Amino acid sequence: MRTNCGRGYKNQIRKCVDENECEQEPTICGKNAKCFNTDGSYYCRCHDGFNPTHNFTLAHECKDINECVVGSADCGPNAKCINFDGGYKCTCQTGYISSNGKEIFYSGQGVHCIGKKYFSLDIFWDIYLLATECGSFQLACFCLLSVPKLQTEMNKSLNSYFNHLETWENQTFKINSKVVTATVSNNETTNLKKPVNLTFSHLEKKNEKHICVFWDHKLEGGAWSTEGCTTVSSSAGQTVCSCSHLSSFAVLMALYDIGDVYELRLVTLVGLPLSLVCLLICIVTFYLVRSIQSTRNTIHLHLCISLFIAYFVFLVGITRTENKVGCAVVAGILHYLFLAAFCWMCLEGVQLFRMVVLVFNTTLRPIYMFAAGYGVPAVIVAISATMNASGYGTDNYCWLNIKEGFIWSFYGPVCVIIIVNVFFFLITIWKLAEKFSSLNPDLNSLRKIK
Repeated sequence: MRTNCGRGYKNQIRKCVDENECEQEPTICGKNAKCFNTDGSYYCRCHDGFNPTHNFTLAHECKDINECVVGSADCGPNAKCINFDGGYKCTCQTGYISSNGKEIFYSGQGVHCIGKKYFSLDIFWDIYLLATECGSFQLACFCLLSVPKLQTEMNKSLNSYFNHLETWENQTFKINSKVVTATVSNNETTNLKKPVNLTFSHLEKKNEKHICVFWDHKLEGGAWSTEGCTTVSSSAGQTVCSCSHLSSFAVLMALYDIGDVYELRLVTLVGLPLSLVCLLICIVTFYLVRSIQSTRNTIHLHLCISLFIAYFVFLVGITRTENKVGCAVVAGILHYLFLAAFCWMCLEGVQLFRMVVLVFNTTLRPIYMFAAGYGVPAVIVAISATMNASGYGTDNYCWLNIKEGFIWSFYGPVCVIIIVNVFFFLITIWKLAEKFSSLNPDLNSLRKIK
């Protein structure tokens, strides 16, 4: 006997069960809506941001709610509302930036659009007033109107005001934002319980390192200082600073000293190729001329090979800083090759000492020479890379970073080699003077040394 089921149900083994209309016909509710199944029926509901907001069952087209028109999206003054299907977004109008530094925000987040105007240091500055909740008082931030003394001093060389900033690799600085003075009625603003966040728009859109600073009047008549200020985030267009006190703030763009760059580059481009040609001639000579084959010749050959490869890598890779990993590899290779060159120089001093002092021991076993000439630098580079791999490569050159004293992984061994060579040289001169004295006692000391 067949059971007759009502609408919204289906017969299943002599039993009426609910029919899931949402699964049978996924598009039953139309676009931008979701279907909800119920016992014996179903209903549709539009997605957030679409009308109608009530439930329905008949085919109905969900239309976008323009939040910007109906007023549900209050982006605030100096901002514009942009509507799209199912939602909206707020952006600041041209000439303004958001207080949180982000391009897109929504109503109810407490974000405001702040006036942004560019100006030079030699003209009067515009007033900006914005209220920010800070602790138990209202914080008022405003730009400096006119300070003739500061205005006059700014026309001088700015580098003298940056002497108190910690610099690396001959960095110089340039002001890359308007100078803002923040003040409140409460005079105790040196150690705020919560830091003040300041967003600066850059005068020059560059992907350089930016530093948050304030004007410290206590430093030798006034200078820029980073004490109490940190850089929260930075991009090509703006920098967000966090400071624990109120004063005159600005953003400095870290530059690198470019003095004599053309001259140094010219010397490098002309001198290194000439050196490579001369070294290549020496390598061919030491390797092919059999009449001069000796321990000293082997040392000279490998010294020239180390310098030749080092100069070539230096010429083609010292400024290739685009790829950080590749730059670090170049720096590591240069570190190894220059250390190898100094080690072969040290072997030259040892061999000279053996030839003069130990007359009958004028040869060195090749395995010892190669272990000292190539093995010692490899050990030094391996230890250095293990302890501080980030020390290889800088922002400007593919060489060792001078921060945290990492450059001493090169300077240290070089100084030791120089001291050893000087020691062997003095011993050799002393032994030669004694030898000449025993051969001819009548020679004066100066002629003996000569």
